Amino acid sequence: MADRTGNANRPPREHLLTAAELAALPETRLEHQHNPQAVRYFRSLGDRFGFARTGVHLVRIAPGSASSELHNHEMEEEWVYVLSGRGLACIGEERFEVAPGDFLAYPPFGPAHNIENPFAEDIVLLVGGSREDSDICNYPRVGRRQWKTGEVREWVEADTVRIVRRKAEKGPPPPKGP
Repeated sequence: MADRTGNANRPPREHLLTAAELAALPETRLEHQHNPQAVRYFRSLGDRFGFARTGVHLVRIAPGSASSELHNHEMEEEWVYVLSGRGLACIGEERFEVAPGDFLAYPPFGPAHNIENPFAEDIVLLVGGSREDSDICNYPRVGRRQWKTGEVREWVEADTVRIVRRKAEKGPPPPKGP
């Protein structure tokens, strides 16, 4: 994440990224850790300006690839705006064709989601979301869960997780398990 110190003192021109400057930024290739078919190329826009609480990225997904493994977040919000190309938005168990001008929104605890590109041309997306200090990300197809606290990420098999301690808000404590 970018350092936010000094952003208020930037000259006005440094708050603008022109189309030409954006096109000149190098793309970063990212292969998803749980799905080698999920490869995206992105340019981070928010980091360039010191955004710490909001991620904003220009994302390109090549034919035959996907944005990520199907997932949902328990703390973070995500949104996607389709700029060009077509894709399939996988939302829960359903798929919807998406095209330029379409908008997708994923609140915390929303359905698992990703975008696949089965078409012959790239799909280009403007993607954003909150950057929470802590989050739990669920990957239902592969049965994994990721815990994020600050910069630390830990993955576990989702079916091996069990509650070992719970604090009751009101009333008696919960019963002890086996």
